[in-house]
Amino acid sequence: MLSKSLFRLGLSCPNKIYFKNNKAYHNASVDDPFLEALASGGFQIEEYARRHYPEGEFIEADYTEREKAIALTQEALQRDGVFFEAAFAANGLFALTDIVEKRGNVLKMIEVKSKSFDPEKREFLNKPGNQCLSGWKDYLFDLAFQTEVASRNYPDFQIESYLFLVDKTKSATVTGLSQMIRLPKKGGDVRKDVVVAFDSLNETGVSLMHLENMTDIIEGIRAENIAYSNVQKRGFQQLIKDFSKIYKEKSYPNYPTEPSVCKKCEFKTNSLVDEPGKKSGFAKCFIQQHGLVDSDFSKTFSFSLHAGRVPSSAPVFMEQLSADDVKAESVIPERMEQKHRRWVQLDKEIKKDTTPFLMKDELREEFASHVYPLHFIDFESGLGPLPPLKGIRPYQHIPFQFSHHILHSDGRVEHKTQVILADVGQFPNYDFVRELKKSVGITGTIFRYHNYENTVLKMVRDQLSHSTEPDKAELIEFINSITRDSKPARKGERDMVDLQKMIYEFYYDPITKGGNSIKDYLPALLNSSKFLQDKYSQPIKNVAVSSINDADGNRVWVEFENGTVKDPYKNLTPIFPEGTTTDDFSGLVDLDDVKNGGAALVAYAYLQYVDITEDERKAIIEALYRYCELDTLAMVMIYEGLREICVTPP
Repeated sequence: MLSKSLFRLGLSCPNKIYFKNNKAYHNASVDDPFLEALASGGFQIEEYARRHYPEGEFIEADYTEREKAIALTQEALQRDGVFFEAAFAANGLFALTDIVEKRGNVLKMIEVKSKSFDPEKREFLNKPGNQCLSGWKDYLFDLAFQTEVASRNYPDFQIESYLFLVDKTKSATVTGLSQMIRLPKKGGDVRKDVVVAFDSLNETGVSLMHLENMTDIIEGIRAENIAYSNVQKRGFQQLIKDFSKIYKEKSYPNYPTEPSVCKKCEFKTNSLVDEPGKKSGFAKCFIQQHGLVDSDFSKTFSFSLHAGRVPSSAPVFMEQLSADDVKAESVIPERMEQKHRRWVQLDKEIKKDTTPFLMKDELREEFASHVYPLHFIDFESGLGPLPPLKGIRPYQHIPFQFSHHILHSDGRVEHKTQVILADVGQFPNYDFVRELKKSVGITGTIFRYHNYENTVLKMVRDQLSHSTEPDKAELIEFINSITRDSKPARKGERDMVDLQKMIYEFYYDPITKGGNSIKDYLPALLNSSKFLQDKYSQPIKNVAVSSINDADGNRVWVEFENGTVKDPYKNLTPIFPEGTTTDDFSGLVDLDDVKNGGAALVAYAYLQYVDITEDERKAIIEALYRYCELDTLAMVMIYEGLREICVTPP
């Protein structure tokens, strides 16, 4: 039967239904319900939502026992009540619904989502009302699918459709809410193994959930008056027919490639082509539809162009694009903007020029404005849906870790501080700022990478303003001194310098293929800078680099493989003890990669919500220390590499 998960997968690309059902194709996504529920806080929200219906009953069947679940649901719906994980099936379709409330001949289909929502901004569709907004399209079509299956299964019932969401406008009215719903073991059943520390919902204070009636919108989708997106415009009923056929016939449907989708395809190998033991769905689509051969996959695809989508009609490879195609501009003023970086990337691709682009004079002037000692900081944060402290809203950042490196004027690199504040149930935000204030002192330029640190500190500033902390004025003054606001415009006297923005405005390396993250530019600079190679191919004790995590100073950060510098992130010790997760986390992934939580977010969730052993807790914390250390050391390396290129005489 076509499940709602396969239906949702097909919405992004129908070819994925075929690849998902063919085990020969490599799937790079983490297919682990435990990790997904843990990282997003979904297990907490689902249980929290169920506690709003104390009379509710589980349909006691395993996820794999579909026929049993269907039979038990049929039996349960003979009477009024509230049922969790009810199963519906009709015409080869199958769906489980989080909460179903039956009263007479009315069925309320209630889908629980850990997504936050502002009830005063009921924005689910575009202005004409004929297309789902991007942030809601998957949720709406998911609920429409469930409603459709239930309606076919029980045609005599009146079906109402609801989303049960986290209300981000509300604040916790009790302290300790985050620890009232926990998991007792790794890899447990996130439905059955949850441990709840309250008997009545009243003990949790004011509810943080909001029930939104979506019936009108869902009926509009089912009637094919509302499209999924501007790309996927086929009607809902037609989609069900098409996807059911793909699933039933198990044949490759050959739906057209779409650059924005193919760029993120999970059914591709590292080489993009078939590898021993795993086939590439990505390669199959481009071979089938564009006549590519294996050697073509070493070329740069047009969807790799910096900053945004290319049209569906665009050529497959970037070298076939023109500046007019992508609104690129070759005349660069004092600093690059998006249109200039696109032109530089495209020009170098067409000319097969692999050398970096550098605005040397402008970057030299930027370096001259920096005041030693130079401070490089990086944060890691949790994002739990249930706040640990009274007065805190859901999904507010919980900064629990930072690393701090200092680059001195004489070239010494000091790993000054590393902090993790992640005791079970701890609200670390104010102590976090105190530790940061103490670490960066009162002199020297501070560097961040992109906007994250600025955003987190401003959020803590807002929390402090409503707190009773005795030193809140001092802490707010510190935060203001190193941050900036856009509305109204304000910049602290020691406002952090965005290292990513420096790169964005003055430097481009073709190796990055348009990327701008630390994970893009560290390997790029290490491979182009002989200075960095010579320095960091030695034990750090020999080159005046300290490490809190390597007191002996024997760590060597630059290692070569086939003439290329190996990515240091791939040499980090895996964060999780063996058997903790099904995925191969070779080090930690970026926090913006939250499809399955991101490893740092998962790590924090383990520390907070799962009853792990002390040895496991220690292993996770040590891995987080090593990862965050590399983030700030990577910033130092990038800075040193750029400075060497533009400041040192030839």
